[in-house]
Amino acid sequence: MASVIDSIVKQAGDTRKSMDWYRQKVRDATGSGTTARGLIRQGKATSRPKFGIMNLFGYKATTYGQPFGVKYYDRFPLIIPFEQRGGRFWGINFHYLPYGLRVQVFKNILRFATDKNMDENTMLSVDWSKLSRVSSIRPAVKSYLLGGVQSAFLNIKVNEMPVALNLPVARFVGATQSKVFSDTRRMI
Repeated sequence: MASVIDSIVKQAGDTRKSMDWYRQKVRDATGSGTTARGLIRQGKATSRPKFGIMNLFGYKATTYGQPFGVKYYDRFPLIIPFEQRGGRFWGINFHYLPYGLRVQVFKNILRFATDKNMDENTMLSVDWSKLSRVSSIRPAVKSYLLGGVQSAFLNIKVNEMPVALNLPVARFVGATQSKVFSDTRRMI
């Protein structure tokens, strides 16, 4: 399968497009056949989370179903990681945010970009002290154990992120997407 992300970014060219444009291009390119596993297999991946960009990876929460464990989790997190200590890392998982809120949070995070080019060389200089000031972000802050990671980390550069935000690859275990979005809205 040709890289959905690469093809849509190429169509955008050097111009910035609206999120509606990206959303429509994602619908046109993916239909219902795009999977997180398929994207991860396309390459551009690392064995550890890559900071400064977005990452998509396979995950199994080791505390799911245990007393005091998580009630539900995202099988394919789409995160911007911001901290790692020992065998755990933290990131903003956009799949926990309803689509409109994803766009707002993403736009607010872009102010931490290393340059104004928003191209394949742009990075996001983020840490919790910066991210904690971004409104509506707290419900999407998640921690992950490296032991629960089940795939490589697909690296998604800044110019590819508007496409990734709109890909239909979230897979929640233990809850529906509408339940997750409802819980998120209550936390804001």
